[in-house]
Amino acid sequence: MSGVNRAPRFAAVDTQRRYQMVANAIRERVLAGDLMAGDKLPAERDLSQQFEVSRPTIREALIALEIMGFVDIRAGAGVFVSAGTNTADAQEQVSGPGPFELLEMRRIVEGEIAALCAPTISAARIEELEYYNAALGGVDVGSDPSLDADQRFHQALALETENSALVDLVSSYWTERRFHPLYTRLYEQVEPGKVAGPVVDEHKLVIKALRARSPEAARRAMQRHIARVMRTLLDRWNAVGDSGDMLAESRQSAVLNRIPDEELGV
Repeated sequence: MSGVNRAPRFAAVDTQRRYQMVANAIRERVLAGDLMAGDKLPAERDLSQQFEVSRPTIREALIALEIMGFVDIRAGAGVFVSAGTNTADAQEQVSGPGPFELLEMRRIVEGEIAALCAPTISAARIEELEYYNAALGGVDVGSDPSLDADQRFHQALALETENSALVDLVSSYWTERRFHPLYTRLYEQVEPGKVAGPVVDEHKLVIKALRARSPEAARRAMQRHIARVMRTLLDRWNAVGDSGDMLAESRQSAVLNRIPDEELGV
């Protein structure tokens, strides 16, 4: 009967890509009949405690389950069990690292790219960065043209390193950002315009540091830019999901624990 709390306790997981392990554990309970269509899952906070993982990990797992068709995320109401597709294609769509892991990679790698470029960046490259940032400011935030300009900005800076491995790494992130179902669904849930809004001003700070040829200022500007995206994703999800001090609780995450509070704005 829908509404009856059949949700069992879940065991903790300890492995890489924890969101996949969490998603699989919940999926198995659905397939076993322990959770029925229409049942409401426990709140994120409770799931986080039961699995002993961070709430960003729970968030990624729930989105993966939604993509596979096992849950329905209803804004302001919670997460409910649905019929479930259980197809190999659906499971393949949610393989790979989660969005917050990718953002941590960006913060580390692109911060160092900015620092590496600062002492020797050419005037032509700075003009190119300004061009893409102006293009970004002239279109609707979160739109395809906006993503195009944002991507070109970051790829242009990677090209300045003349290191093909770094260029490929930055390009691979944008492939995940734009086409991986887990990432695109996360952005759909949290209103992409709210996430992308301050990007133009943040890019200007990166350019200012590059003009000053300051590696430390360039690194800091880029890291703060990407850390702000992470925080905004958390804040916006809080508006969609259950209530609570999202940022404070998310400091339990290994990813977020490695980011200084000043970069997260706390």
